[in-house]
Amino acid sequence: MKRPFDTSLFTEYFNKYSKAGLFAIALVAMLPGQVMAQAQCNAQMNAEALGGPIQYINEPITIELEMGAGVVTDIDGDGTTPGYLDIFSFTYDMDCEYDPDNPDTWPNCTPAGNTVEFAGNLWTDCTNAEIGGDVVTLSPQVTGQQVKFSINPVTPDPDAIRNSSEQTCKVRFDVVVTAIEGVNLEREIYELTGFAGTGTDALCSNGLPAGAGSSVLFDLSTVVTNFTVIKEFSDDNPGPVDVHLRCNTGLPLEQDFTISKDTIVTFVVKSFEPGTMDCEVWETPVPGYMGDYAASATSGIAGSISDDSDGCYYDDIVNGGFICEITNNADPATFTVYKQWNIFNEGGDEVDEEAEVTIVCDSRIMNAGAWGGKPYWYLRDYLGDGDSLTAMVDTLDGPANCWANESLDQSGVESSDDCYSRSIPAGGSSECTFVNTVFFEGIPTLSQYGLALMALLMLGMGMVGFRRFS
Repeated sequence: MKRPFDTSLFTEYFNKYSKAGLFAIALVAMLPGQVMAQAQCNAQMNAEALGGPIQYINEPITIELEMGAGVVTDIDGDGTTPGYLDIFSFTYDMDCEYDPDNPDTWPNCTPAGNTVEFAGNLWTDCTNAEIGGDVVTLSPQVTGQQVKFSINPVTPDPDAIRNSSEQTCKVRFDVVVTAIEGVNLEREIYELTGFAGTGTDALCSNGLPAGAGSSVLFDLSTVVTNFTVIKEFSDDNPGPVDVHLRCNTGLPLEQDFTISKDTIVTFVVKSFEPGTMDCEVWETPVPGYMGDYAASATSGIAGSISDDSDGCYYDDIVNGGFICEITNNADPATFTVYKQWNIFNEGGDEVDEEAEVTIVCDSRIMNAGAWGGKPYWYLRDYLGDGDSLTAMVDTLDGPANCWANESLDQSGVESSDDCYSRSIPAGGSSECTFVNTVFFEGIPTLSQYGLALMALLMLGMGMVGFRRFS
């Protein structure tokens, strides 16, 4: 076991050799081993990008910083009292120029020209020096491509993250690379982090300022394709629909989302060979609606982009972003009126079995022969027994309200119907019936015995009359 270093030797040496003593103290401070541990503040900072091994452009990349005190000892003479590190602030430089011959360039960052943004999602398990056990509150401030993290409150007495010897804590946050310098499909992104060797950033319990830095290097791929699906209903229907993506290569090959009116979702496909991937976006058919598709690109590059009544199509995709707008147009509704005549007893040939029937709707009737305009459209015809009249009604703007009435010129006709107003949804149907009833008195009919009896009665009445006048 090594014995503690005796600092009285340096005092005696300094008094004896004056300026030479200053040189000796500086030299001893740089020596390794136990002597070095007496006067150092060997804080540590380690950084890495979580996930991977490849990160993707325009997607959150989680950065994790691990901060520790290392081994901090005081200089009270025995060299055995454990110390601690207080961190007041630290910085993170987004996008620096990577020099493979000199990777440890903290705190000097030369911008590489990429566009990297701080995306938040801040998390930490570091605890407060003033309030033992409580997790600190970090305040990030972005200036250009640098983020400075301060521990709240900053004034009047700044709090600090406190790590004792051999103790570490972590801070996580997200960055997003939105553009890269050059035309490389694959490149490395290099970033730096740390706290400077000043007492305002970090300070050890032995009174020495702490400085520590680290770098993070990750592979970035721009070979990623986004498909943004925008959903609309012509009649503002808020109901959900299922949309799907299928590709012949890449990951994942197929994806599904449930969306509704005015909802935007994005499908993401990665890990494919540029120029070889074909993809299709479509929705599960919605009853009562016809899907209308419009395919386009934002920054996307593909061999061809097309659409039809069944979906959006993108062939030979290189990379980038694409859009598929789906509008569900409501199918027409139908309203059918039936006509029925009921005639009792003889005399029906005297009835004109026709009546004028009119359908009225508050939405456009699409049939030829219909007329009118807002607020009402009309369709009219003469219907006989067993006839019907059907109106095709536009529901693009919502359900249609329809009803029917009839006009009769004949007396003695009783009419009944169920053709009251009703609301008909997209692609829906409804029907009603007008029933006209006519009763005739007619001449009673008799059986053979009745006729014989009637003949005898008439004969008897005739004989009585003959005798009376004879």
